Amino acid sequence: MNFKVTRICFLIALLFMSAPANAGKIKKGFEALEIHDYFKAKKKFTGGLKYNTSIAAYGLSIIYSLPNTPFYSKDSAYVYLELSEETYLATKSRKRIKWASYGWTVGGILEQRRLIERLYYQDAKTVNSIEGYTTFIASYPRALQRDEVILTRDSMAFFQAVNLNTASAYNSFVEEYPTSMYNDIARDNYFDAQFSEMTGDGSLASYIEFIELNSESPMMIYAEKEIYAIVTEPNTVEAYDVFIRTYPENPYVDSAWWQMYQVYISDYNDSALTKFKTIYPSFPYISRLDKEIEFANSTVFPNRVEEKYGFIDIEGNQIIAADYIEVTPFHEGLAVVASNGKYGVVDFEGKIQIPFKYDAISEFVGGLSIVEVDEKLGLMHRNGVLVLDCEYDDLGMMSDGLIYGSKAGKYGYFDAQGRTRIPEKYDDAYDFANGIAKVEIYGLQAYIDIYDVFVAQPAYPEIDIFTDSLFVFTKDGLMGLMDRLAKVIVPAQFDEIGHLQDGLAIAVLDEEIVYLNEKGEVVIQDEFEVYPNFAYKGEFLNGEAVAVKEGKYGHIDVKGNTALSFKFENLGIGESAIPFQKEGLWGVLNRSGKIVISPLYENISITDEFVFASNEDGNGVMNVTGSIIVPFIYDNVELLQKDIFIVRKGNLLGILQNGELLTSIVYDSVEAFEEEFLFLSKEGQLSYYEIATGKVITSKVTESE
Repeated sequence: MNFKVTRICFLIALLFMSAPANAGKIKKGFEALEIHDYFKAKKKFTGGLKYNTSIAAYGLSIIYSLPNTPFYSKDSAYVYLELSEETYLATKSRKRIKWASYGWTVGGILEQRRLIERLYYQDAKTVNSIEGYTTFIASYPRALQRDEVILTRDSMAFFQAVNLNTASAYNSFVEEYPTSMYNDIARDNYFDAQFSEMTGDGSLASYIEFIELNSESPMMIYAEKEIYAIVTEPNTVEAYDVFIRTYPENPYVDSAWWQMYQVYISDYNDSALTKFKTIYPSFPYISRLDKEIEFANSTVFPNRVEEKYGFIDIEGNQIIAADYIEVTPFHEGLAVVASNGKYGVVDFEGKIQIPFKYDAISEFVGGLSIVEVDEKLGLMHRNGVLVLDCEYDDLGMMSDGLIYGSKAGKYGYFDAQGRTRIPEKYDDAYDFANGIAKVEIYGLQAYIDIYDVFVAQPAYPEIDIFTDSLFVFTKDGLMGLMDRLAKVIVPAQFDEIGHLQDGLAIAVLDEEIVYLNEKGEVVIQDEFEVYPNFAYKGEFLNGEAVAVKEGKYGHIDVKGNTALSFKFENLGIGESAIPFQKEGLWGVLNRSGKIVISPLYENISITDEFVFASNEDGNGVMNVTGSIIVPFIYDNVELLQKDIFIVRKGNLLGILQNGELLTSIVYDSVEAFEEEFLFLSKEGQLSYYEIATGKVITSKVTESE
């Protein structure tokens, strides 16, 4: 019902009423009202409407607003109240004073209004509908409950839209309730729903269409981000290049440039950097690239300041502040660093390239690193893209373009883009080498190629490569040879079969040393005895191998003939000379068997150029003719590189070259650092020794700084 129309019609009708109007009717009306004679009160007030409109209408409003009367009607009560209020000020003041005692005042009229509005409000709450609340808001714009009703109505309408959760529903809400407190949320939800509805299939085409049709939508940035993610998902130079050329206005173009650059320089060297600059002159970070080219040809060193680590240059100047609890040397232009128990990666400028969210990060090799989170491993590219998510129990390193990984107890192989190349079906797996890898399935070992084709069938618990076509297998503790199809070529009768060296492999048959050719045939057998470390010393080197007869050591050649008489207590191995033992002491023979260093030493080991030995005075080094290079005064001597030795006295270390100490023996640790430098540590302080110049590099940053 339209109450405003009803009220207007009623007022028009009043103009033609001819009932007598006098003050007595008003008084008698209120007297009758006081004793609940509602019929008489209604009659008197109705009669007084013409000449005392406001007070009479006020009385009628009261009668119609009383729920226990036969005349109860909220609509009539409201119409008469409106009439009373509109005519109140037109009533003579003496009448307003005279009848104020009946409650007919501005305040009384307002109180009556509030009473009627409460009645309508209770009806609206009982119905509790959007339509009912909307009617109340439109009909009673001055009601005290109006704001509460608006909030309730808008809330119901908004959550109705939420339940539908469609762009159309949210748009309807926004249009119908433009001033609602939920309007901003509904508008945001509209854009979300619109985006979801238009791009629900997640296709590249859907995101492109969304952008074309909704250029003002705040969801544009998400569509552009998804286009970037889809096009560059392969994480290859080609994919990033396509994105840059196809979507030049996309806000992620700069990111694509950076990611493409990182992928391109996976083979990190100044040549790759320079080539990238030549091919892509539009690279937006060209000045940074120039700095990296310069960096690739320089050396920086980890540095320690007050229990924290950073980096210095070759002059000792700080280039990255000592802010980290742990660092690794730079490799492929990146350094792994640790802070607050988590690992991240920084570049040569100290900028964080990989955030601190990993429990471990390995050194990058070929642009790839193994990372760990919550004891699970993943594979990450240098640009921060996870090639394999951190969900693996074991991961190998990339070899022949594949990496093995294990989860849920099964192994498979993946490529550099994280694509599964060999399904996770093996119980164990190993790195590929020369196109094949050892695997284990159902408790049996086998070899597969990169296409998951068996090159050696799973037939035995243990197998190993012998030749391209033969494999060593173990059965019941004995070894034999089989072909690729697991056909036995040589029965399992050997206690040991070694690797082929000079075309021969050492083996143990019936507790004797024998040698097999490439077919697995025994070609050398002369009652040679098993001796300690025979698998290592008994392999052929320069056409000869150590052998033992009747407890004496000698050499045999590839024909099995004696090359060095069987008369020695023991023999070692060496390229240019041969250690021998006599009466418990060691000396050195040349390749002809002539003694070049008398047996005067407790221990001897030989490298290509040096003889490491010890006597009662200490450890030292000679050349293969017996000339002393490092005097026998040290507790230990270790070849570091070329002709540089680490010498130790007690627990302290020093560096020696050509018989002269390059540094004092005062260091806790000495190690090689790249090819041109040595790393030195003394009481927690780090320094570096430049081999070519003899310069000791220390930090110019003091702890107080």
